[in-house]
Amino acid sequence: MIKRENQMIIKKRINEYLPIAFIGFIPIGVLGLIFSTTVYFFLKKVFKKKKFVYRAWFFIGLLTFILSSPIYLEWLGRPNPSAQASAIKNQMVNGVKECIIRANEGKTTNFLDSSSFRQKPIYKWYSFKAINSSSCYSVYSYPSKFFDWYLLRVEKPAFYFTWFRLDMDPITGEVTKTCGDSTKVGCREGNTW
Repeated sequence: MIKRENQMIIKKRINEYLPIAFIGFIPIGVLGLIFSTTVYFFLKKVFKKKKFVYRAWFFIGLLTFILSSPIYLEWLGRPNPSAQASAIKNQMVNGVKECIIRANEGKTTNFLDSSSFRQKPIYKWYSFKAINSSSCYSVYSYPSKFFDWYLLRVEKPAFYFTWFRLDMDPITGEVTKTCGDSTKVGCREGNTW
C-alpha cells in the first residue's frame, strides 16, 4: 500500500513540475529549466495558496525572461553565414584602413593600435590574430569556439566557416586577401576573397 502511495505522489509531482520545467525551458533554455522548477519549489514552501504561487512564479519568470533577453535574442537572431563572413572581412579591412590613417598621421602602427583589432570580432564565431604584433597591416581571422549561454555548452565553429587573411604591403600598397577553403562561405575559387 505504501509503495502505491509513493508512486501516486511521484506521478503527481511529475505532472506538476513537468509543465513548469517546459515553460521555463522555452525562453531561456537549460537555465530556465532549472531556474523555473527551483523557483516554483521555493514559492510553494513560502505561499500556501496555489493562486499566489502561480502569480509569483509568473512574475519572477517574466522578469527573468526580460532580463535574459540579450542571451536568447542573440541565439535566435543569428544572421546567415554569408553575412557573418562579410562582416568579419569588413572588420578586417576597416582595421587595415585605420592602420593606414594612423601611419599618415605619424602614429604607431602596432596591431592593437587599430581599434577594429582591439575589440572582439563582430561575431563570436571568429577570432583575430596578429600576423606580426608590431604591424596592423596584416590580420588573420579564424573560426573559434565560444560558449553558448542559451544551450549552456561550448559550441564549435560551424562547418561552413573558414579562415581569412588580409596582408597589405605598406610601401607598395599591394593587398593580398586569402582564405582557407574555397568551398566555404566567403571564400572564392583560388582561395581568395
